[in-house]
Amino acid sequence: MKGIQLLHPSIIVKHRRLAVLFLAACVTIPIALVSNSHASAHAHFDRPTAITACGNRMWVVNQQGNSVTELNVTTGAVIRVLSSGDYGFGEPVALGCSNGHLWVVDKQANAITELSATTGRLIRVIQSPADGFDSPNAIAVSGKHGWITNGPLVPTTTPVGNIGNSLTELNTSDGSLVRLIDAPKDQFASPDAVVIVGRHLWVANSQGNPLVELNTSNGSLVQVIHRTGAAYYMPTALAVTGSDLWVAPVGNSLTELDGSNGTQLRVVSSDGSSTDGVGAIAAYGSEVWAANIVGNSVSEIDAASGARVRVIKAAGDGFNAPDGITLSFGVVWVTNASNSYGGGSVTELNALNGSLIRIIK
Repeated sequence: MKGIQLLHPSIIVKHRRLAVLFLAACVTIPIALVSNSHASAHAHFDRPTAITACGNRMWVVNQQGNSVTELNVTTGAVIRVLSSGDYGFGEPVALGCSNGHLWVVDKQANAITELSATTGRLIRVIQSPADGFDSPNAIAVSGKHGWITNGPLVPTTTPVGNIGNSLTELNTSDGSLVRLIDAPKDQFASPDAVVIVGRHLWVANSQGNPLVELNTSNGSLVQVIHRTGAAYYMPTALAVTGSDLWVAPVGNSLTELDGSNGTQLRVVSSDGSSTDGVGAIAAYGSEVWAANIVGNSVSEIDAASGARVRVIKAAGDGFNAPDGITLSFGVVWVTNASNSYGGGSVTELNALNGSLIRIIK
C-alpha cells in the first residue's frame, strides 16, 4: 500500500480510527416468493467488507455495490449475487447467521434484511421506527435473539430526529422488537461492534468509554469499562475464543479480556508494526486472526499464549485494504475492500499453514 490514496473514501468513513493512524504515523414485510436474485460467473465485488459463513455458503456484503454475494465454501464458486430492489439494500455493512437464516444490516436504509441462507429467498425487511435503527452497523445473533448496534460513525450521517447510540434486540423467529436499549447509564457512544460470550453481551464503543457489558437474558447493564490508553482506544472489532473476549482498538494491537468479568489478560501486537491498523478480527479454535487494513496483511495469534504465529503478507495473496475476515472448515476468508482487480476481491487461505488457496474476484 502506498499511502491513503489506495483506500476508498468510504473506508475512512467506516474506520474513523484509520484517520488517527494516518495522522499519527418494526414494519415487517413478509415475502413468500423467491426474489429476482441472479446467478453470475463473477462475484461482482464492489468494496466487499463484512463476510460470514452460514451453512455451506459464504456470504459477502458489497458496501459500495449495495449487494450481497453468495459463494460455495468448498469451491469458492459464485452461486448468486443479491442486489438491491426487492432486498432494499442501500448500504449493507454487516452480516449475522442463525438457524439457516442470514441477517443483513443496512446502514443507509436503517433496516435489517432477513434471507434464507439456503436459497437466498427474501423472508422480510425489518424497518420500523420503533426498532430504533439509526445507522446500524453491527449484529450478533444467537438462537432466537439478535442484537444490532445503532451508532453513526460520522455525526453528519445521523438521520434527522434520530440519535443512535443504542442497541436493538430482535426476536429472530419473527423479526419483532424485544427491546431497545438506550438508557444513559449504558453509555453507548458510537457503538461499533457487538459479540456474545456465554450469558454476556459485549458492545464496543468507538467513542467514549470503550466497552459495555450487558446481560443477554434481559438487556440489563452489568458494567461499563472505563479504561483508557492504547489498548482500549476507539475499539471497533470484537472476537471470542472460549470464554475470552478479544478487542481491536486503533493501532496494531489486540487486547484480551476475560469475557465473564472484563478482567484484562494481555495485550498483544498484531503484526509487529506500529502502523498496520487492524481492520477486523475473527477467532477459530485456539487461534485469533486479524486483517490488517493499512498494512495489507493477515496475522495469526495463538490465543493461549498471545504469541504471534505468522504474518501473511505475500504480494500474490492479493491483500488490499483487507476489511473483513472469518473462518470456516479450516479456511480463512478475507475481504479486500480495494483491489487492482477493480471492485475488490476475497482471498482464501489454509488456516493450518497460511498458504493461499485462491483469490475470488
